[in-house]
Amino acid sequence: RVICRYEGLPITPCTRRLAGFRRIAERLMPKEVEDCALYHYALLDLAAKVCKVRKPLCAQCPLVESCGFAQLKECQ
Repeated sequence: RVICRYEGLPITPCTRRLAGFRRIAERLMPKEVEDCALYHYALLDLAAKVCKVRKPLCAQCPLVESCGFAQLKECQ
């Protein structure tokens, strides 16, 4: 959900299975990340606490300035 929203992609059950989605996810991962698991846990935390399914808290998101979803929607 976080990656789809950030990139402005539609969120469907099949989106994460698309070939291009993995490339996008890999492109977004910072090169200097030493612990990939820790990075992914951080994304899960962001999804659970800020980028919620309903009523995302965009004003609290550290990615709001570059997020495609935040640019298109009125977020709280």
